Amino acid sequence: MPLTTSWLGSLSFAFIALGLFQCSINSYVFYAWITQALIPIPPPITVVVMDNASFYKRSGILAALQKTDAMMKFLPPYSPELNPIEYKWA
Repeated sequence: MPLTTSWLGSLSFAFIALGLFQCSINSYVFYAWITQALIPIPPPITVVVMDNASFYKRSGILAALQKTDAMMKFLPPYSPELNPIEYKWA
């Protein structure tokens, strides 16, 4: 079985929180990254943009983000124009 490497990143003018994982991202991995890497160091104005992967909508993840001043935005269900990597898969 091939090795899966996944990454999560947060950027402003530079990366704020970066995570490199030797696994697929699921709700447990994303929750850990949000609570341990992103939430402790957010800049004053933070917008968290997520696609519509179901694990982003886990109640604990949303609750953790709602405790901060961050705004949460979800991309439309299918929006290749907002996600340039989509053109690489087409």
